[in-house]
Amino acid sequence: MRILKEKLVYTLLLVMSITLVTAQSKSSLSNETMTSSVDAKELKKAARKKAKEAKNAPFFKPASFEGGITALTDYLSKNIKYPELTQEYSIEGTMIVRFKIMEDGSLKHFTIKQPLHKVCDQVVIEELKKMPKWQPAQRGSTKIAMWFEIPLKFALR
Repeated sequence: MRILKEKLVYTLLLVMSITLVTAQSKSSLSNETMTSSVDAKELKKAARKKAKEAKNAPFFKPASFEGGITALTDYLSKNIKYPELTQEYSIEGTMIVRFKIMEDGSLKHFTIKQPLHKVCDQVVIEELKKMPKWQPAQRGSTKIAMWFEIPLKFALR
């Protein structure tokens, strides 16, 4: 997005400088027109430099589940079963689980940030360990590990 914005700014500056050069060639060469032309050249040079820096700057792409958030929600709702013990005692609520998506897309280092009940916590971690690999995060062209948190709601119907 940043690169796209900088390209747009560069394009706009390029159009402005072309307009100024065209105006200069149509009118007499006054000092005012010469100053505008110099400013346009400086702006053009600065825009090129920024575009080059943006091109070389590393981008960040977060890790993602194959198919996106909708597929992740579907996967979790199909595979995480409401434990019978917690249903018997009408235990409801939201828990938050945190894990690390490794460079190869595997999931590790599961922690419960906001517990609901020990049984629910264990069921969720067991199912997350069985999850297929994710698309790992990237910084530039390098795959990197990334932490991820998911809130999971347990509710009786």
